[in-house]
Amino acid sequence: MDFRQGSDEWVVLLDGGAQLEVDGERVVLRPGDWVLLPAGTPHRLVHTDAGTRWLAVHAQEEPGGQHPLT
Repeated sequence: MDFRQGSDEWVVLLDGGAQLEVDGERVVLRPGDWVLLPAGTPHRLVHTDAGTRWLAVHAQEEPGGQHPLT
């Protein structure tokens, strides 16, 4: 199942390993790797190694249309 979120998401892998599928392409993440998923981008988690940890930050536009990640 693909996810399509209404906000941008920035994900950084802290420990372990993960494989995502982002807009039809496979993305492999190792510690320190990150990916930016713009709002509406189809993505899904394919695999995670045991002990995988990551940080995900969701950014929504502020009133007045200003985007916090720009």
